Amino acid sequence: MRYYRILALGCLVFLPAASPLNARGLTPASLRAEYRVNPLGLEVRNPRLSWTVESDERGEKQTAYRVLAAGSPEALQGDRGDLWDSGKVGSDETARIVYAGKPLRSGTRCWWKVMVWSVDGKPSNWSEPALWSMGLLDPSDWKARWIGHDRPLELAKHAAGSEAITKAQWIWFPEGNPAASAPIGARYFRRAVEIPRERPFRKATLDVAADNEATIFINGAKVGQANSFSSARSFEVTGHLRGGSNLIAAVVKNAGDSPNPAGLLAALQVELEAGEPLIVATDSSWLSTDQERKGWESPAQEATGWVAAKAVGSNGIPPWGRVAVQALRLPPPRYLRRGFKLTKPIRRATLYASALGLYEIRLNGQRAGNDYFTPGWTDYDQRVYYQTYDVTPLVKNGDNAIGGVIADGWYAGYVG
Repeated sequence: MRYYRILALGCLVFLPAASPLNARGLTPASLRAEYRVNPLGLEVRNPRLSWTVESDERGEKQTAYRVLAAGSPEALQGDRGDLWDSGKVGSDETARIVYAGKPLRSGTRCWWKVMVWSVDGKPSNWSEPALWSMGLLDPSDWKARWIGHDRPLELAKHAAGSEAITKAQWIWFPEGNPAASAPIGARYFRRAVEIPRERPFRKATLDVAADNEATIFINGAKVGQANSFSSARSFEVTGHLRGGSNLIAAVVKNAGDSPNPAGLLAALQVELEAGEPLIVATDSSWLSTDQERKGWESPAQEATGWVAAKAVGSNGIPPWGRVAVQALRLPPPRYLRRGFKLTKPIRRATLYASALGLYEIRLNGQRAGNDYFTPGWTDYDQRVYYQTYDVTPLVKNGDNAIGGVIADGWYAGYVG
């Protein structure tokens, strides 16, 4: 038996603990609306309710339930279901109980609780109260407008390799005029590169453009893919190279339904510890073939049967035009702010927020919610999620400030 201890007037008095009603009977717990605990901003007009039942007795189960839903905690505490009183429902179901009370409007808050009946017909105590709130159910409920601080995206030359790519020539397997028409399919290219052992190097960058797609290998290891002929992709390849003999290899695929222009444009720049950098660019010194051979990308495989690549023309010729190594320099996060004043007593403050990009909202310097990467990944052409936050503790009478920071995230930037 448990005892409470009370110390009074120098005497230690032991009182037996009060036994709660139905202590060994059935108890409803873990209330959820739409499978979440106390969710805010539901858009389901008739949410599905669920709970669990607990008991100390073997073989006990629920035989009936009653749900009360109220528009205020005071009404619920007084056992008044002014939104919904299901009455006693004979059922052992504890999940997907559909709310069937008064129609719920945008922003409505609903406090609810559950009573259940056991096998022997005894009612439980009421569960602990739970809560859900409705979101903005109709587009007309949104009074806000999209705002932002737009800056144009900047295209910046890649510091390490932009000069090297200007020295490169478009190459292809010697067949016809690849700048106008080349067969659909793959062509293979190799170039041996000798890095002086006595001249250590700090960094190596390989810049590649291709029509349509190139897969690059260095010394047999795959480096990556480039699939643009309007700008070159830059690869950091320092760890793939070594002093002495090296091999750059590429397979370039010309895609489409009929012959069309095809080519490879590439430049390797190796920054040596001393002296001018070593630059190896595509030209007729590269070897090519139209036949795939086992191990073709490996230095161990001899280039038997390979022929000199055809130099189609220098960087800048049509149809490709001028190609540079370009990186999209995204603007820094944007900060937005507005002050406002509250002059009346505050009953409740709710924030509904979303962004095209990632966002974070603060009120009076305090972060709203604890979510990250909001509003979440979607097909942005179809829909954008929004979040609902109870920010009552964050606002005050008098002067307030709300601020937001937005960044590109999944909506904009390099993704895709």
